[in-house]
Amino acid sequence: GKSFVATYTLPMSNPPSVTLTSPAPGVHFTAPALVKLAATASDTDGAIAAVEFYQGVELLGADTAAPYEFDWTNVDAGVYTVTAVA
Repeated sequence: GKSFVATYTLPMSNPPSVTLTSPAPGVHFTAPALVKLAATASDTDGAIAAVEFYQGVELLGADTAAPYEFDWTNVDAGVYTVTAVA
């Protein structure tokens, strides 16, 4: 008899695009601060499940629906790097 191997090729998904829109780079706040985080996100071949907001590697919070926002409260004095991931 003959044998065969079936192969399947799944289309590669394009990664989503996300941009942190607030706060602006270099903005200063007075501690203890309320920092309003906001981002825009889109996906050309899918949907956005959530946008997560990080300070360094620490997850601060997430939003599952646009507009993607999170209020970071009681922020101590310091210098922080904040990112958004979709």
